[in-house]
Amino acid sequence: MMRAFKNANWLIVAAAIIGLGSTYLMQAWLNPHSWLHGEILPWTDTWEDIRFGSKFQVVLNKAFRYLLNDLFSILLIHGLFQNRTYTRFAVWVLIFGLFVLVPIYLLLVFYAPSGYSSMISHLHRIIMNPVLMMLLIPYYYMLESQKKEE
Repeated sequence: MMRAFKNANWLIVAAAIIGLGSTYLMQAWLNPHSWLHGEILPWTDTWEDIRFGSKFQVVLNKAFRYLLNDLFSILLIHGLFQNRTYTRFAVWVLIFGLFVLVPIYLLLVFYAPSGYSSMISHLHRIIMNPVLMMLLIPYYYMLESQKKEE
């Protein structure tokens, strides 16, 4: 069963998991907007703060968190499979998300009519959390398993 992970670099995998966990645990303190102003302030990710706060702060903080989650996920993918093609494709998924999915998500956050908060909440889970990257892991695992059987 674990044949697909035979060449895994477990040190890279551990670093990626620690990075993903740290990003989650420290999400309130991931506030690059305050860092630019020489402060270390927590950022509350409440609906009111997002809708009526500084748009630049929301965009910067959301993009930063997206990048951290996806970069650690790419590190995890690379550590598990040690395959440059898989890693390269994961980078393309990151770029697609950053320039297509995140702007769509932010437009919906800022300009969606009231009553769309449930949809935006689900989009947040898919885009801001590394769900798309994590879906690549079972896909790559299946590819590796099929290669071994051939």
